[in-house]
Amino acid sequence: MSEQPDKLFEDMYFYEMSMVTFLDGVGFYGPILILIIVMYALLQQTKYMWVYFIGGILNIYINRYLKLLFLEERPKNPILFSKYEKYKNADIFGMPSGHASYVGFSIVYLLLVKANSIWLPLCIFIGLLTLYQRVKYRRHTEEQVFMGIITGGVYGWIVYSLATQWILWL
Repeated sequence: MSEQPDKLFEDMYFYEMSMVTFLDGVGFYGPILILIIVMYALLQQTKYMWVYFIGGILNIYINRYLKLLFLEERPKNPILFSKYEKYKNADIFGMPSGHASYVGFSIVYLLLVKANSIWLPLCIFIGLLTLYQRVKYRRHTEEQVFMGIITGGVYGWIVYSLATQWILWL
């Protein structure tokens, strides 16, 4: 049986949250936060920004395909954190972690496009919180998170490599 918190994350006011709960929330919403940060960091490089945005959408579909390929279950007895975490279709499977995949894709892509970005350390911090949150709340095993970060990182490198070839002739 799942552990039931008194309130789910979205039902709390910020002043009610402990720092741990707040950081777990940052981890849960990490991919969205990183999306916003990377898009902002790439505002002056619009071609790379749009490649990142489209690549991120494709990353979601690739992740779902991989989940259907591996068909690996998520951990038993997850801890409830968010009312928005409901799984259906391919998302009922856990390998690889979609949160980790998006984090890996985003960080590698930003690192390759703009290695000296002041936003990179923040993205890495949020990414680490995301990885930790996924395991802590038993949404993924360590292996599923590890494979997510690897598949996302490799995909980020591929998207960047294709983008540099594509953008050069635009």
